[in-house]
Amino acid sequence: MRKKLPFIVLAAIPVLSWMLWIVFPESSIQTIIEDSVADSPFLLEVHGLSKGFFYTMAIDELVVKSREQKLGELKDIRGRINPLFLPLLQLHMALKGSVGSGNVSGTLNFARNRTTGELEFGSIELGELSFLQFAGIKGKGTVSGMISLKEGNGHAEFVSNDAVFDQAEFSGVRVPLNIFHKVTGSLDVRGNTIEIVSLSLQGKDIHARLKGKIRDGVMDISMELMPGKSYVENPFVLAGLESFKISPGYYMIPLKRIASEFPVGLSRG
Repeated sequence: MRKKLPFIVLAAIPVLSWMLWIVFPESSIQTIIEDSVADSPFLLEVHGLSKGFFYTMAIDELVVKSREQKLGELKDIRGRINPLFLPLLQLHMALKGSVGSGNVSGTLNFARNRTTGELEFGSIELGELSFLQFAGIKGKGTVSGMISLKEGNGHAEFVSNDAVFDQAEFSGVRVPLNIFHKVTGSLDVRGNTIEIVSLSLQGKDIHARLKGKIRDGVMDISMELMPGKSYVENPFVLAGLESFKISPGYYMIPLKRIASEFPVGLSRG
């Protein structure tokens, strides 16, 4: 009998884990997810959560908000739970989902006041990027990249090879963003601050770099604009930017917006 005991215990582990999954309510799973950002300036809302068999789970929509302003959403989530963390009231999930017409996959781990994980995304419309919306940049095209979450902070890297931007205006300054079609960048998010780690724009015979941050609803970003020979010889496209010219072929343009121009969620007012 003693020899059989270890085998009985081993056999009981998956049964107990399965029973835990059966009795663990969906409302508790939702609470774990939403409480993972309890001490941050953001909110997570879970809509349409349902459990499946063998530790699978589906969520119709996971919404990120700041002061009731929607910042982004992940839809049609299908995932599998690691049951070992449920007794600790933690949710570790491998998942697939969508943002608009784009796809997202990776892992997310939820615990009280802590969200971690890594997600890869592909073919997401530029209009779905909250950073561009906040900055007043509009355009079409798709973007791919990755997001990592750790200790309340976020890091994103992305690239777009088919961007078509509209012209933009910042504090009365018109910037010809429509001449750029490739974007490569990375951003850090810490609390109410979005910081540009690197962001480059590439067009035919012209290049630009952006640096700066959005903090508490105030955007303070500068653009280094480096036109090639065709623009230097025919500066019609850059008309109106002469006051920002540092030297032939080099411009420094301030891209600023005040808190009142941002969605309510990024302003402390």
